[in-house]
Amino acid sequence: MKFKTFNIIMVMAVAFTGFLISAIIRYFRIMDIEGFALQDFILNSVFAGAIVLGLSAVIGIYGGSMLVRGIERIRRNIRRINRGEIDVNIRYSRIREINELIESMKRTMISFKLAKLRINDKSNNKKGGKGRTSKSGMNKDSYKISHPITSNEEPSFLISMKVLAASYYGIMTIVVLTSGIIIRYFYISNISHTSISEFIELSIIQNIVSITLVVIMAMIITYLLTKEVSRLTRETDRITKGNLAIDLTPSWIDEVQSLIEEIDMMKNKIRNIMQNYQKNPKIDEGAKADDVH
Repeated sequence: MKFKTFNIIMVMAVAFTGFLISAIIRYFRIMDIEGFALQDFILNSVFAGAIVLGLSAVIGIYGGSMLVRGIERIRRNIRRINRGEIDVNIRYSRIREINELIESMKRTMISFKLAKLRINDKSNNKKGGKGRTSKSGMNKDSYKISHPITSNEEPSFLISMKVLAASYYGIMTIVVLTSGIIIRYFYISNISHTSISEFIELSIIQNIVSITLVVIMAMIITYLLTKEVSRLTRETDRITKGNLAIDLTPSWIDEVQSLIEEIDMMKNKIRNIMQNYQKNPKIDEGAKADDVH
């Protein structure tokens, strides 16, 4: 399942549950007020609920995109490298967990780029290609990567995905609850002479459940996402240390799974290249001599 879809479903489910509980509490608090009409109460609740769910959907779409934007950027860049584009840069992220994944992948990407360059050099030498060559006849210029792996400096300020999600869901809670409170205030003020202080007290009681649900939801969603990213980072570290036989653990989050597939493809290509050099050690002899100098 796409994380964006999962996030929208969770946000709307929590918003609906919280609003429904709040409406039930409000019903029992105002049902005995003179002038109360059940039909008007239902119409007002449906109207307020539609606004709350609409705002929740919009915020859910934006929040889901914000949390996985860095993962999708890495996936696109690795796909370009797998297709043969050597000078591909990955921008650092301000999200700490995404940045750790980028750092973990840098050495693996450098190894893959160098391997690709050596293959291209071997192909050019067979065709009689020209260029500045070493004693072994290998093209030194081909081993130079004209751009760094990352295209910007590492941010001085990083934010945890948990903090970012908490801020995002906090803003969502404020927007959704404020809109619902305003609508309820105009409704209640038309049927009773409830003071503002009494209305605020009533609203706080009603919304305690909603706020609690939002906090729990934020903790669950961020835990699930950071768990997948952290596991992938650990496995990528093992690839970086030379363990090319590792099988990457599949993810239930589509955005993470797409990234895993691209990393797995890169890992397999590096392994195939290394196996080819082991079968033909003379090919790599000159390259090693050039790297030393």
